[in-house]
Amino acid sequence: MKQMATSPSSQSKAIGIDLGTTYSCVGAWVHDRVEIIANDQGNRTTPSYVAFTDTERLIGDAAKNQVAMNPENTVFDSKRLIGRRISDPSVQSDMKLWPFKVVPGAGEKPLIVVRYKGEEKKFMPEEISAMVLTKMREIAEAFLGQGIKNAVITVPAYFNDSQRQATKDAGAIAGLNVIRIINEPTAAAIAYGLDKKASRRGEQNVLIFDLGGGTFDVSMLTIEEGIFEVKATAGDTHLGGEDFDNRLVNHFVNEFKRKHKKDITGNARALRRLRTACERAKRGVSSTTQTTIEVDSLFEGVDFYSTITRARLEELCMDLFKKCLETVEVCLRDSKIDKGKVDEIVLVGGSTRIPKIQQMLQDFFNGKELCKSINPDEAVAYGAAVQAAILTGEGSEKMVEEAEKYKAEDEEVKKKVEARNGLENYAYSMRNTVRDDKFASKLDPADKQKIEKVIEEALEWVEKNQLAEVEELEYKLKELEDTCNPIISRMYQGGGGDQPSGSTQGSGPKIEEADQAMAGITSSSSSSSCHLKPILFMRASSAVTPPYSRLSFSSLFAPSLFGLQLCSNNSSSIPTLSSRHASSPIVTARYGGRDDYSSSGDDEEDDPALDISSIRSSRVRLIDEEQNMVGVVSLNEAIEAAQEAQLDLVILSPEADPPVLRIMDYSKGKRENSRRKVLVKAIVNLKGRENDFRNMAIELIRRFQNDIGELASEESKNFRERNMFITLVPNKAALQRAQDLQKEKDESAVNEVSNVSEVSNVDEVSNVNEVSAGL
Repeated sequence: MKQMATSPSSQSKAIGIDLGTTYSCVGAWVHDRVEIIANDQGNRTTPSYVAFTDTERLIGDAAKNQVAMNPENTVFDSKRLIGRRISDPSVQSDMKLWPFKVVPGAGEKPLIVVRYKGEEKKFMPEEISAMVLTKMREIAEAFLGQGIKNAVITVPAYFNDSQRQATKDAGAIAGLNVIRIINEPTAAAIAYGLDKKASRRGEQNVLIFDLGGGTFDVSMLTIEEGIFEVKATAGDTHLGGEDFDNRLVNHFVNEFKRKHKKDITGNARALRRLRTACERAKRGVSSTTQTTIEVDSLFEGVDFYSTITRARLEELCMDLFKKCLETVEVCLRDSKIDKGKVDEIVLVGGSTRIPKIQQMLQDFFNGKELCKSINPDEAVAYGAAVQAAILTGEGSEKMVEEAEKYKAEDEEVKKKVEARNGLENYAYSMRNTVRDDKFASKLDPADKQKIEKVIEEALEWVEKNQLAEVEELEYKLKELEDTCNPIISRMYQGGGGDQPSGSTQGSGPKIEEADQAMAGITSSSSSSSCHLKPILFMRASSAVTPPYSRLSFSSLFAPSLFGLQLCSNNSSSIPTLSSRHASSPIVTARYGGRDDYSSSGDDEEDDPALDISSIRSSRVRLIDEEQNMVGVVSLNEAIEAAQEAQLDLVILSPEADPPVLRIMDYSKGKRENSRRKVLVKAIVNLKGRENDFRNMAIELIRRFQNDIGELASEESKNFRERNMFITLVPNKAALQRAQDLQKEKDESAVNEVSNVSEVSNVDEVSNVNEVSAGL
C-alpha cells in the first residue's frame, strides 16, 4: 500500500479534480509540489463509470471491468447529460448509443434508469457525477490521511452556466465545498506555468489541444498579468479515443468475419471484450510500431488472435486526425489570431499520445515545439491542484519565508549592480568628453593625460573586481570624481577667455563668457540617452538685457522672455542659470549638444520677419477648465478668454492641427499632471502678461516643431549620446532689428513688439523650476 502523505496545513487542504467524460483524475499539493494520486488499483486515472448490481454499487475500475456482463446497469458519459435538457439534440443522439435507459424527468431533466438491489432506480446526472467525485475524494483522503472538504473542479470551456452550476451541485452532493470551477484549458495552462511566463514576457497566446476519450476541444487563450481570456473554442463532443477504438473494433469484426465466417455484431458481450482489447492495442502502438490482440473464446468458443501496426491504425483513423486539424483552423479563425502568433501549444488528453497526431499538429504550426512534458491525462488535474493550493494558501508560507530570506540578498546585489554601473557610466562618459575634439583643444595636455590615466585604472579595477562591495565601488567613483571634476571645472571657468567685467551699465558678458555660462548651465545635466520633450518656460529678470547677440537659430524670436529646451524626461535635469547670471540673462540661442552650436550669427539674415498679426489670427482648439471642448477659435480669442477668467492657458498639443490649448488654473494643473501623468508641453502664464510675447512663445513652439523632428531623425545618434537643447532669452539688439523689419509692413505690430522692456520687469513671470516641477 502506498505510503500516506501528510501536510501541516490540514485545516485548509484542498484537492483538484478533473471530472472527465471517460476518466477522472485527482491531485493535491503535497510537500511543495503537485502529487497526482493513484487509486486503489494503482492507476492515476479512474474511469468515470458507476455500476449497479443486485448487491452493491461499483465506481471506477471495478465498474468498468464488469461492463460487459452488466451493460444496462453500468452508467458512463454522465458528463454529456449534466446540465442539459432531454430535448437537447445531442442528448437525443447519445441516447441511441447508450446501453442504459434515459427517460425525461421534471422540467425536461434527463433521468438515468437502472436496476439496483432488485429495484428500478432513477438518478439525475448530477448524482452519477457526485458518485464519481465521491470516489475521487476517497482516493485523496486515503493518500493524504485526512478528511477533505475543499475542491477545485474543472469543466470544458464551452460549458454554459447551467452545466457549471450542475457540476457544482454534484460536488455538494459528494460532500465537497467547491471553492472554484475553472476551465480545463486554463488548468492545463496553469500546469505548465504559462501564467508565470506571461507575467515575465507579456501577453501570451496559448492553444490548448484537448483530445480525450470521448470529446475533442480546442481553446485559444490569451494570458496577460495572470488573467486568462478564452478567445475562442472549437471542438467535437463526439470525437476522441473511443472513436479510434470503434475503427479498430470494426476492422477486427470484419477480420473475424472473414476468417471464421461468423458475425459478432449482435453479441454485446463479445463486442465489449473486443473493444477492451482494441483499447489496449491502440495504447500499445502509440509506443511501439506493432502489437497483438488476443481474446480467448471471443464468440461461440472461437479464440481470436491478430496483429495491428501503427501505420494501419493511422490509415484507419486518418480522416479523424484530419478533422482534428480542421477544428484547430476553425479555432484560430474565430480567435482572429494567426498561427504564427501562437506562443505555446499544450497537449491535453490521453489520445494526444498518438504519434501521428503530434506530428500533424507540429507540422501545422511549422515545427513549433509542443508542451507535452506533463502526462496529458493528468495535466488538467495538475493545474486544478495548483489552483486549489493557491486559493487555500498552501505553499504560500514557504514562499513568504523564502522571499524574506532572499530579499536582503537581492537588495545587496541590486546595489552592487547600480554602483558598478554608476562607476562605469561616469568613466566612459568622462573618457568620451576628454576625447572630443572641442574639449580636447581646451584641456591642458597634462590634465588630459591625467584624466585618461585614472579612467583606465578605474575600468581595469572594475574588470578585475567583479565581486567588489558597494562601499568599494562608491569609493572608487568618488576617487575618480575628485580627480576629474576639478579639471573639467577649470576648463569651463578659464578655457574661453577673460572673466566678465561685472555689472557695468550698458555692457554685458562677451561671447566667450556666454559660452562658459551656457556650458555651466548644461554641465549638470545627465548625458545619458534621453527622450525628447519640448518644454516652454519663463524666466524672471529685472536686469537690463545686454546688447550682445549670437543667435544660431531664428533671432527674431529673441525679444521674448521664453526659452524652448529639449531635455530628458527627468525634470531634475532641466538646467538653471547660476546666481551669478540670474540677474543678467545671457544673450544666446544654442541648438545642438553641449558644445554643438554655431559661433557666428551669419544665418540671422536668412530668418523671415515675424508676422504677429498672422500669429494672433491663427486657429486653435480650446478646452475649458473642465476639459470640455469650447470650439475652434483664434489664438487672440483664446488669450482674451483666459485673461477674462483670470486663468492660465496651457498648450496641450502644439503639434496638433490646429493646436490644442486649455484654460485652467496651472497650480491645480500641476497636481493633476502629477497624478494623471499628462504631458504638458508648454505653459503660457497670462496673468498681467503682454499678449505679443505670449503669441511669440506659442509661435516659437509651432515653428520649431518640425525642425526639432528633422534633427532628431537625422542625428539620432547624437540625441542618444547627449542632451540637445535650445535656449532663448531676451535680446535688445534682436528686438531693434525686428522693429526695423516690421516697420514697412505693420507699424502697429512693431509698437507691440517694442514692449519687451516692460515685460522683462514683470515680477509674476513663472520661475523655470516651478514649471519644470509641474512637468
